[in-house]
Amino acid sequence: DDLLDRLDDDQVSSDDVKWAVSKLQVLGDGFRVVGSNVVSVPAELSDDSAVALDAATNDGSVSIDELAKRLPGGDPQLRATTALAQLRDAGFAWVDGIDQKVYLPSLWLDARAKGR
Repeated sequence: DDLLDRLDDDQVSSDDVKWAVSKLQVLGDGFRVVGSNVVSVPAELSDDSAVALDAATNDGSVSIDELAKRLPGGDPQLRATTALAQLRDAGFAWVDGIDQKVYLPSLWLDARAKGR
């Protein structure tokens, strides 16, 4: 939505942007459509980490339990813990020692700017 606001062009839709980004994936990792967001990351994300990013888009945070509910199959708790550790280790997220939520600063700042 932020990109569409910058374009100020009613002829470009969010679906157009998602389609264009999906075409960039042939160039390798770095751009990915996650839920309703386009992410540009210098590292390859696992599918579970991508689900974590999508889960955190509302307020910039996600807990292991919240993420585990979105990860069917296997051991959801282990998958959620692993995905969030991958984001933390890559420098995309930090863990709050009080509420044990994982915060993704860029998504958190975006949510605050939008009043969430």
